[in-house]
Amino acid sequence: MFASLTMFCDDAKAQFKVLAKIEGSYLTQTLASSKCEAEAKDFRYTYTESGDGKDFPLCLKDYKK
Repeated sequence: MFASLTMFCDDAKAQFKVLAKIEGSYLTQTLASSKCEAEAKDFRYTYTESGDGKDFPLCLKDYKK
């Protein structure tokens, strides 16, 4: 779904705004979403980022330019 996730909101190509980065991995999207609900009430999507041997969910919403 997020083939090219741009996280810098001042970038002209940005599609989403990162509201929160959640520590830890979650087995299902539902679990990640419930964690995002607690951290960022107006999130719309979760995206699991991989890096440095760790996976972590990002809580996103549409970026309005």
